[in-house]
Amino acid sequence: RVPALLFSIAGPALIAWRGHPDRNVRLYWAIFSLLWLPMLPLATEARPYPQLFFLGSLQAIAFLRLSKSASLREAFGWTMVTAFFVLTNYYALVISGFQALVLFATHRRKLLNLYPALLPLLLVGVWMPFHLPVVLRFATEHGTMFTPLPPAAIFGVPWLLFGPGIQAFAVVMLLAFTVSAWWGARGKLPAEAQLVCTGIAAFALILIVGLFRATLTPRYVTAGIPALLFGLGWWAAKVRTQKPMAVAAMLGLFFFSTASTLVTGSTDERFRDRRDLQFETASAWLMKAPVDRLYYLKPERSPAPARDAEIAAFFFTRAGRPVKVIQSDYKSAMTPALGGDRRAGVLFIGDTPASARLTSWMRDQPAGWACRNFGQTAFAIMACRPQAPALSASTVRPFSLTSAKPPVTGMRSG
Repeated sequence: RVPALLFSIAGPALIAWRGHPDRNVRLYWAIFSLLWLPMLPLATEARPYPQLFFLGSLQAIAFLRLSKSASLREAFGWTMVTAFFVLTNYYALVISGFQALVLFATHRRKLLNLYPALLPLLLVGVWMPFHLPVVLRFATEHGTMFTPLPPAAIFGVPWLLFGPGIQAFAVVMLLAFTVSAWWGARGKLPAEAQLVCTGIAAFALILIVGLFRATLTPRYVTAGIPALLFGLGWWAAKVRTQKPMAVAAMLGLFFFSTASTLVTGSTDERFRDRRDLQFETASAWLMKAPVDRLYYLKPERSPAPARDAEIAAFFFTRAGRPVKVIQSDYKSAMTPALGGDRRAGVLFIGDTPASARLTSWMRDQPAGWACRNFGQTAFAIMACRPQAPALSASTVRPFSLTSAKPPVTGMRSG
C-alpha cells in the first residue's frame, strides 16, 4: 500500500509545483486534488488508482503545455505520459482519446509536423494486442457478478465525482449559483476550457456505457478526475474576486468532508468497502458450526480454482479448522447433495439477486439452513450453515477475530 499512499500525495504536489503558469490556479487545483474525498480509501489500498490519478494530473499539465505551444518537445511530453497512463489502466484511453481529438482539431497543421512524437503511442499499440486479450478474458470471466447501473444512477453523478455525502451536491450547487461569474466563453475555447471539456466528455461516456453494460464502479472514473478538479481550480481563480464567499464555501466543503472522514476513521460508513468485502466475519460465523466441507459459490465458475480455494479457506486454516473446499457456480451447486449436508457450510460472493435466489433455495432444504449477508446491499458476502442442535463448548475450537460487525448495507462497489 505504500506506493498508493505516495502517489496520492505526489499528485497534488506535482500540481502545486508545475500545474499551471497562474499560481492561483495551480494552488487551488492542488488543494482540491489533495482533499478529493474518494482518494482517502484509494490511498490505503494495494491498487493502482492513486498512480492513475498522478498520471492523469501529469497528462493534464502536458495537455495544457502542448495546447499553448505545439512543439516537438511538448508533443513528446504528452505522448510519453499518455503511454504510461494507458498502460496503467485502459480506462485512460477514454480521456486520452478525447484530448487527442481536441489537439488535432485545434492544431491540425502543426501537429502533422510532429509525427515523431507518436512513437510512444505506437509502442503501446504494439503491446496491446498481446495484453488486452488477457484483460478482456478476465473481465468476461468475472463480470457476470456485476450488473449495469440503473437509470437512477444519473442522480448520483455528484457522488461519483466528489465522493459520498451531501458535500457532493453542494459543490454542484455552488458552481450553478456562480455561473454568471465564470461562464464567459466566446468563440474559441482556451486550453483550460478544452481540458475541462475532455474530462466531462470522458466521464459522460463512461457513465453512459455503464448504464447498458456492467463496466462501471466508482473508482473507474479516476482517470478523468484530475481534469475535472482542474476545472474547480480554474473556477476558483476566476471568481474569487467577484464572489470570494463562494470560493471560501467550496474550500470549506472540501476541508470539512475530508477532516470529518479522517476523524471518524474506520467507523465512517461512507468508506466501509474494506470491512464489507471480506470473508473473515462470515468465516467466523460459519466456524460456530461443525463445518467439514466449505462450498465456495459464485455466479460464475472460477478461472483459478486452486487460488480461490486457498482464499475461501484462509480464515478456517488460520484458526486451525482446515476444511475441504468445493467450488461451483451457485446454480450448479443447488442439488440434494448440498441441501441435506449437515456438515457443510456455504460461502457465496456475488450480487444481491443471485444471493436472494440461493438463500431462498437453501432455506427450503432438509438441513434447515440459516443464511446471513455480511456484505453490502448490492454486493453480497453471504454465509449459510445448517440449523443444528446446540453445540457443546468443546465441539468448536476457539478462534480469534480482529473485527466483528453486524450485517450492513452500503453503496455498490466493485
